[in-house]
Amino acid sequence: MNEKKINARFTPKGDTEANWKKAVGFVPLDKEIIIYKPDENYSYSRIKVGDGVTGVNDLPFITSQPDYLQEVYDY
Repeated sequence: MNEKKINARFTPKGDTEANWKKAVGFVPLDKEIIIYKPDENYSYSRIKVGDGVTGVNDLPFITSQPDYLQEVYDY
């Protein structure tokens, strides 16, 4: 397989949770990164990754905690 280097920039989509809630018809592309900026409820950014099918508001947030522990400890 040949490799080709492409000089490009990648910019994920980022906005506040309040604005993302308004994006009811937005379906992120597969592997598209969505960033929820810090706000009055969260002092840190939160991330979702699109699957090309699910609306942005229905996608789960990416966590460092595996799903099976999420259910056990209910963080």
